[in-house]
Amino acid sequence: MAGQTVEAPDWTNGTNLASEQLGAKVLFATDEWFAAAKNAIQEAEPVWKEGLFTKEGKWMDGWESRRRRNPGHDWCIIKLGIPGRILGIVVDTCYFTGNFVPRVSVQAALDPDESVLPHYESFRGQEASKEQRDTIKKLESNQWQTIVNMTNLGPGTPDTRLTYLKVDTPPGQRFSHVRINTFPDGGIARIKVFGETLPPPPEALLRLKNIDLLGLENGGKSVAWSCLHYGHPNNLIRPGRGVNMGDGWETARHLDRPPKLQINKQGYVDFNGTEWCILKLGVPGQVDHVIVDTCHFKGNYPESFLLESCFLPGTAEQGLSRVQWETLVPRSRLTADNIHTFEVKRQQVTHVRLTIYPDGGVSRLRIIGNPLVSPGTTNAARL
Repeated sequence: MAGQTVEAPDWTNGTNLASEQLGAKVLFATDEWFAAAKNAIQEAEPVWKEGLFTKEGKWMDGWESRRRRNPGHDWCIIKLGIPGRILGIVVDTCYFTGNFVPRVSVQAALDPDESVLPHYESFRGQEASKEQRDTIKKLESNQWQTIVNMTNLGPGTPDTRLTYLKVDTPPGQRFSHVRINTFPDGGIARIKVFGETLPPPPEALLRLKNIDLLGLENGGKSVAWSCLHYGHPNNLIRPGRGVNMGDGWETARHLDRPPKLQINKQGYVDFNGTEWCILKLGVPGQVDHVIVDTCHFKGNYPESFLLESCFLPGTAEQGLSRVQWETLVPRSRLTADNIHTFEVKRQQVTHVRLTIYPDGGVSRLRIIGNPLVSPGTTNAARL
C-alpha cells in the first residue's frame, strides 16, 4: 500500500533475504546514472546530505536512474543472500520526493543460469552498454514469475515513503533472484525482500554432521520475543559473526531494575526481570554443543543467560504457550565481546528459548548438532 502511513505487516518480522550483509548482490541494472543500485540493498537507514553534488548530479542514498528519453523502462536483478520463500517486499523511497519511481513490479526465479550474465559491477554514473543488454537477454528474466504486479509508490516523505507489497508464495517454494522493474525511471532508497529460509532437502541432511541446526541457512527462524528495541532476534541466526553492535538481538534497559543491585544466594545479581526470545530450529536434531557470542557487546552484554529446549514436531507455534520447557544450558555467566561454548547432550530438539538476565545484547546463538531425519522424510513433515 502506497501513499499513506500504515502499520508494518507481520511478514516484516521475517528475514530480509536481499540484505547486503547476507551476501545479496546486484547482478545487473539498466541505468545507475545518479545513484548505484547496490545502495538499495544496504541495511543502514537512508541518509540525506544537504548540498552534496557529484559530477552526475545531486548525491542520493539509493538507486536512481536518469530521466528516460528513449523507449522502455529501467530494471535491475538482485541475487538474494540466501534463497527462500518470499513473503513480502518493502520498497522505500526515502528522500526521493520529486524523483521517486512512480510504479514497480517484481519478478522472481530459482537458480537461473548465471553463466549467461554479462560482466557487471554496480556503480554510479553508468548505463548498461548495448553488448550488456544483448547478453542479459539470454537470461530471459522478463519471463520470470511475476510475484508483484505493477503497483504505485509514494514519494519519499515520512508518511508515504514505505510501500508494503505482500507476496503469496506457497509453502516450500523458493526463489534465489528477483527482478525489480521500475516504470519508467527514477529513484528508490531501499529494497527489502522479506521471507523465510527452508531446510536442506532430506537427501542432503542424511550426509550432514555437526551443523548449526538453528542457522538461517538451514531454515531457522525466530517465532516470539519479549523485546526488540535495538535489534531483532533474527540477527542471532545469521551466518558469520556480527559486523557491529547493530547486528544482533539487543533489548532496552529494564526500567524496573533496583536502585542498587545486590548479589543473590546463587551468586548472580538480582535484577527483578529478564528478556527472552524463542527460536525454531530449521532442522530438528540432537544437540552436541551451544555457542553464545556477545561480539561487539561490551558495555551492554547480559550478565547471564538460560537456554531451554522442547520437542514439538509439526506443531503450530501457538502450542509453545503450553509446552514444558527443559533446561539445555543452566543459567551461566557471559562476558563482553566473547564466544562462549557449552557442551550439552539433549535428544530431539525443535525449539529453544533464550532468556537473558536482565537485558542487553547477544550477537549470535549457535545450536550445533546432528539432524534427526530418516530416508523418505519430506521438508514439510519436519517443519
